[in-house]
Amino acid sequence: MFFSIIVPVYNVEKYLKQCIESIINQNFKDYELILVDDCSTDRSGKICDEYQNVTVIHKEKNEGLAQARNSGLECCSGEYVIFIDSDDFLLDRYALDKIANQIKDSNCDVLIFGYKKYFEDQNVYQSVMRDGIGNDLSIDELIRFNVYKALGWNKVVKVSLLQMCQMQFPKGIVGEDLIWCFELLLYASNIRFLKEELYAYRQREDSIVHVKDREKKQKHIEDVIYSINYCLQNINISGGNKYYLYSYLAYEYAWLLGTVYPFWNKYQGSVKRFEKLLEYRLSDKVKKVWLVYRLFGLRMTAYICCSYIQKKA
Repeated sequence: MFFSIIVPVYNVEKYLKQCIESIINQNFKDYELILVDDCSTDRSGKICDEYQNVTVIHKEKNEGLAQARNSGLECCSGEYVIFIDSDDFLLDRYALDKIANQIKDSNCDVLIFGYKKYFEDQNVYQSVMRDGIGNDLSIDELIRFNVYKALGWNKVVKVSLLQMCQMQFPKGIVGEDLIWCFELLLYASNIRFLKEELYAYRQREDSIVHVKDREKKQKHIEDVIYSINYCLQNINISGGNKYYLYSYLAYEYAWLLGTVYPFWNKYQGSVKRFEKLLEYRLSDKVKKVWLVYRLFGLRMTAYICCSYIQKKA
C-alpha cells in the first residue's frame, strides 16, 4: 500500500460526500482510505458507512481533530500518509498520481503540495502560490516564500519517519499543526515541494479568523502561545537546522501578533517573551513585520497585523 489517506470527520454532512468522492475517484488506486468519525451528531457517520472498500472508525466520544488523526495513524498500513480535512477536497483526479511520481523520483520524507482557497458562497477558487517559483525549492526557499506553514493537510509524510520519531498530533489544543510541522522540520532530512495546486481548502465562516466567540479566540491564542513555547523548549533536540526552526516559528509568531491585539492587555506578557523571534527574518512576511516592529514597537505592530488580517478575512 503506497498511501494511507486519513480523513477526520465531525459534523460535516454538507461537505463530506464531495471530500470522499474526490478521493475514491482518483485515477491512482494504491491507497487505503480511513474515515475517522469523531462521534458526529449529524448524518456524517452514516454517510461514512455508505462507501465500500473504506475503513471507517466510529469513535465512542468526541476527542477532537488531533486524536482523530492519531486514531487513523494507529491502524494505517501505507508507506506514506496524507491527511485530508473532511470539508476540503482534491481538485485533480490525477492528484495522487502526481504526488506519487514526485515521491518516487525523490524518495523524500515529506512532500508539500500546492492548494487553492475555495470560497463556497461565491464558488471562487483563489490561488495562494507565489508566481515564479518551481518544484525544486530548498528548505531555505520553502520558508522564505512562506510555503512551509503550520498545515497538516498539505504534507505527505513517510510513515516510517513518524514511527521512528514517535510523532503524534498533540491532544487538546487548537492549532495542533504548529507543533506537528515543527517536528517534521526537526526530524525530516528530505523535504520536497510540488507546486501544482491539488487541494481545495474551504473557507468557512466558523474558522478562527471569522468566529466572533471571544472564548474560542482566546483558547486559540493560548494554544498558539503554548505551542511556540513547547517548540522553543525542544529546539535543541539533535537534528534539524536551528535557523530554519526559528524562522518557521517567527512566521507563526507574526501571525499570533495579528490575532492577539484585541486581547493585548491579557496576553502582552506572554507575547513579549517571544519577540526575539522577529530577528529570524528569512520569511518575506516576517521581514515586513520586523520593519514595522523596529519603527513602531510591538503593540503597534500587533495592531497593524490585526488590521491586515481582518482586511484579508
